[in-house]
Amino acid sequence: MELLTNKEYFSSNTAQYLLNDYYRALTSGPEQFHSVPDSIETLKEIRVIEDAWMMCEEGKISEEILPSNNGEFLDWYRKKLKLLNKNIRGFLDYIENDAPASAIAYYVCMEELVDGSFDDVMALAQLGVNNESKLAIAENYWDEMGKGQFSRIHTEMFSESSSYCKKMLEDLALKLPKDIPTECLMNGNLVTFWSLRRKFIPRLYGAIGLIEGSAPLRFRAVTKGMERCGFPESAIAYHREHIQIDAVHGKEWLQRVLIPHIENDERICQEIARGVLIRFSVAANYYTCIEAIVRERCN
Repeated sequence: MELLTNKEYFSSNTAQYLLNDYYRALTSGPEQFHSVPDSIETLKEIRVIEDAWMMCEEGKISEEILPSNNGEFLDWYRKKLKLLNKNIRGFLDYIENDAPASAIAYYVCMEELVDGSFDDVMALAQLGVNNESKLAIAENYWDEMGKGQFSRIHTEMFSESSSYCKKMLEDLALKLPKDIPTECLMNGNLVTFWSLRRKFIPRLYGAIGLIEGSAPLRFRAVTKGMERCGFPESAIAYHREHIQIDAVHGKEWLQRVLIPHIENDERICQEIARGVLIRFSVAANYYTCIEAIVRERCN
């Protein structure tokens, strides 16, 4: 229990692995009901880590002037999206134009290591919202489900892409890190954490907006890089589909989920903004880490 009193423990690899294992168990299938962690001791341990993490992230943004209404939020939000894309532009240019096939495959496999089952996050995001916002989220979820076609379910498409990439890395004797870097775990843990702990749902909405709004640029770079390196269409399809679909999702999320919640409540507006800022910080650290690993191991 001594570690739990250390305010910095949340940022250790051990703590983030603990959160990752907990969230995976909590969102596992019904056949795993007997393995779902539910003891008071476990819940307390997780809560202490989560609270320390949020206290630190909130401290980082304490000097930020948060928007309080629609008019302020829209311009502020678009600037954050633009800045995030600018910050990762160098890495995406590398993936699109210069990276060898092995680097692209390595990046895809690293993404899979911390994939947070976005379809489950989207399902949880629907709870309790008004019908118009719920419909927008449900449409996003239905896209995640391949509009009812099993082969088009996004997790299935991503699995097909990552399987090809794993085989490439095996053939080249390239191994993924034995331990997932802390920055990667944090990036994967954050939205699952917020989707499961209902107090943070406004922050989740802000984070999803940033994810969906910035995604087309990333998927376009990966698609073009894969095409340049001769990847088969079965490996490209997931990434290609998200160029257009996430452009639509980003606009729909802003207009039908974020704005309706911001319109009449300054507190929700600022909580959504905190979600944007914290996700921005965690994502920035993630991409810095990923770029360094990919360039080091695949060039």
